[in-house]
Amino acid sequence: MTFTAAKDLTATEVAQMFADKTAASSPHDPLNGEGSFTGSLTGFNGTSSSNALTLTGTSYGPMSTVSVSGSVTARVALTSSNVTTQAAGSNGTAGVYAQQTVSLNALNTGDVATIGGLTFTAAKDLTATEVAQMFADKTAASSPHDPLNGEGSFTGSLTGLNGTSSSNALTLTGTSYGPMSTVSVSGSVTARVALTSSNVTTQAAGSNGVLGVRAVQTVTLYDLNAGDSATIGGLTLTANTNLTPSEVASLFASKITAGREPGSNLGAFSGTFVGGFTGVSTGSTLTLTGTSYGPMATVTASQMVSGQANAPKAIALINQFISQISSTQASLSAASTDLNSALDKSTKLVTSSQKTVDDIQNIDLTALQASLQALSTQQSLDFQVISQMNNAASSLLAIFR
Repeated sequence: MTFTAAKDLTATEVAQMFADKTAASSPHDPLNGEGSFTGSLTGFNGTSSSNALTLTGTSYGPMSTVSVSGSVTARVALTSSNVTTQAAGSNGTAGVYAQQTVSLNALNTGDVATIGGLTFTAAKDLTATEVAQMFADKTAASSPHDPLNGEGSFTGSLTGLNGTSSSNALTLTGTSYGPMSTVSVSGSVTARVALTSSNVTTQAAGSNGVLGVRAVQTVTLYDLNAGDSATIGGLTLTANTNLTPSEVASLFASKITAGREPGSNLGAFSGTFVGGFTGVSTGSTLTLTGTSYGPMATVTASQMVSGQANAPKAIALINQFISQISSTQASLSAASTDLNSALDKSTKLVTSSQKTVDDIQNIDLTALQASLQALSTQQSLDFQVISQMNNAASSLLAIFR
């Protein structure tokens, strides 16, 4: 089943389109001309929460992971082609202000758009109309203000122009009579994809029934400073104060198992936990136990520290990881040295043992016989010499006969 967008849509809106089309009851196409579907998806019913589409099989038993793919059109934040001069302005005609229109494009999280010296950085996916409204609010002739709902942030300033917006068009009007230069614009966008296999997580592989066998996973948590965030299975905790690892684990356990929200002084959760687990905490460890029998996919986990104030924290975490890696490398190096030493000793023992075996097995019979003959001759000569000695010596010789 393929969806083609007819307008700029956020990830949440796309998930809702697929959920509406695959709903268990009353499935339907998009209602407001956002796009159109072709093809079909069978064997699953869909629901959505935020940007997540959950597909549930319509029959019991395991099912293969659904295949996904997509394509995106090339996009830009802003270029000079987005600017149109509406009125050049005049020095001699009272009331004639310069006027320009800037056509805005949609921005995704992290994208940047600059008009004049005023730069906007998106904190969430925004449509072109929303971006135009942000700039209009910031440059309004009366009561200019920053975004109200955490959509993004501004740096720098735009002087000599006041802004209004209509749809995706930002109209800038000079604040004094006379012509004005065309406003400069620029921007940058982050690389993006529509869908890849990394977007899919198996929540339950399906089991024909192994009683008592539940999946169990553990997550080791770290401390969070104010402004830091940690994400487990789509559920994000953003700290409003400094939290210890034990506090972080406890907050996640309470939220996952009982849906309990933390106090506003501690932090706030966003997103939805996906995974089918209950959670308990012991110290800094969060233990997740499946709510049904059978295998379950590993939950995703990540942590982010942000801001200049948290740079020491980030450095400390990196140093901790480096220390762990160095310690492991040292252990492996020591083990490698011991193994090489043992190998050298074993090789020398093999060589020595083989020489002894060769000496035993490869006897030179000719040389041995010659040596024995020489010894026999020498002995005869010795006896002859002794026999020629005095009688006392001869009597001693009798002892050896």
